Amino acid sequence: MSRRLPVYVLLDCSESMIGPGIEGLGSAVKAMLRELRRNPQALETVWLSFVTFDSEARQVMPLTPVADVQIPSLQVRPGTSLGGALRLTIESIRKEVKCTTVTEKGDFRPLIFLITDGQPTDEWRSVIKELDTGTKTRPANIYAIGCGADVDLAQLGEITDIVLQLDKVNADGFAKLFVWLSASVHSASTGVADADPSALLDKLPTDITKVDLKKVPAHDGRSRQIFLQVHCSQKRGVYLMRYRLDEKSGRYRAVASHPLATVAGETAKEFRLPPVNSLLLEGVEACPYCSNDSGANCGACNSLFCISSRNLSSPSVCPSCGDSRDYGESAEGFMVNQSTG
Repeated sequence: MSRRLPVYVLLDCSESMIGPGIEGLGSAVKAMLRELRRNPQALETVWLSFVTFDSEARQVMPLTPVADVQIPSLQVRPGTSLGGALRLTIESIRKEVKCTTVTEKGDFRPLIFLITDGQPTDEWRSVIKELDTGTKTRPANIYAIGCGADVDLAQLGEITDIVLQLDKVNADGFAKLFVWLSASVHSASTGVADADPSALLDKLPTDITKVDLKKVPAHDGRSRQIFLQVHCSQKRGVYLMRYRLDEKSGRYRAVASHPLATVAGETAKEFRLPPVNSLLLEGVEACPYCSNDSGANCGACNSLFCISSRNLSSPSVCPSCGDSRDYGESAEGFMVNQSTG
């Protein structure tokens, strides 16, 4: 049997990936598999595993020959359990990857491709300390791909010294990324990257750059994005409102609203972020279900719901608890519950 090349792909499925991000990621995974299956060397050598992470990490497919890989189902959920994903991957490597012995060569050194656009909501540094303690080399070559402008590149630089940035978090951007991934995996399947992780960095496509970690400023502690979970008062759907930090003003501007298929359940409670003052938020994106152009925070259950700016003088009914009252603009602001992004 030929030496296997184990490839672990870690996919961020947190709420910050909602919309073009998760849709583009799913399409790109399919395209990558098509490319690898066209390559005889990859068919013979490459074994793939997918790990998804949100409020928890899941190995949705153990190490599997590329010909037998099933496309993973990707669905956004709250939380960014990066530490859980790394720990699960390292545990899987220890169970699934064959080590070299005195009588036979083991598998090629595994590749880990970490693809994320957010900031972790769990503890992850202890996993990195485990990787760097007691061994001369790490058990795998790790490539971290930060997606979009809001990813914390400094944190990714603590995980690996090979950090790439994908500028366009959409179908086109992910397509280019996974074309490069496919080509890189093929190169690695010939043994070229068994000892040298930088060997896969040739011919990076447009919109993907290798990050110079020496020039990355330390994180200032502020979130780059804020997400609010909002209920549609007309059609009872739930959506996420996305706010992005404006560096000059220090406030967050509304940039998009996304219909949300899966609502956070009890398992997401431990990942809740502290509430934010509404005075830090600028603007409201229209409800994607009914086009209401404003919002209210229920005084009874503290949930958010959409309303129309034309009806601020009339009582509004909270779709979550049924409380009815008048809602007007507040000059003093109020505390709003964040979703975990």
